[in-house]
Amino acid sequence: MLSPRKLYGIFLAIVPFLIVLIFSFCEWRLHKGQSISLGYSLLVMGGFVSISNFFLLALRHPIHNLIKGRFAEYRWISGIPLFGFLSVVGFLFIPKSILLSIIVLLFLCVDLGGIQWFVILTWKDDSLWNPK
Repeated sequence: MLSPRKLYGIFLAIVPFLIVLIFSFCEWRLHKGQSISLGYSLLVMGGFVSISNFFLLALRHPIHNLIKGRFAEYRWISGIPLFGFLSVVGFLFIPKSILLSIIVLLFLCVDLGGIQWFVILTWKDDSLWNPK
């Protein structure tokens, strides 16, 4: 049985994907799709944050090991949490496009600083999900 906190976590992790999927097939947009420059700006900023989070959290350490050796001193650098969601907000301002829907879904998948990855990576931590 899932605790209420875990159900809430699942809901928070799924919401960004549901927003993109629903609005991929819906004509409704914020400002009726007229704020195209704002939408593309937010989409690009969110995409940049998502890709940089993926690089910093998943690729930087293996690349460092390849270049400098496995036992070289390594300094961890954190990504920017929750700002990859800007791509979803930007998606709501631009006209309907299936290609951009797929791109935003990819940004959500690789954004290791997003709420969905927080839920996935902390799923087995009982101190967070099932406090006594």
